[in-house]
Amino acid sequence: MPLTDDVHLWNRAVRIGRRVLWLHTYGDRFADHTDSRPRDMLRLPSGRPRCVVGHVRWSGVSTATR
Repeated sequence: MPLTDDVHLWNRAVRIGRRVLWLHTYGDRFADHTDSRPRDMLRLPSGRPRCVVGHVRWSGVSTATR
């Protein structure tokens, strides 16, 4: 796996990775108020398909995806 020796690029990739993990855990992991990633305050745009595992809430998600 190639890694960069550019510190700025590396730090940017780390910030993006933290945001992706924060989004994919619905704000439960990698929360950081100083970096605009508050804990448990993640809101999805209205009108988008949802799939919340554990709370059995399905809407706008195809049966094949479930």
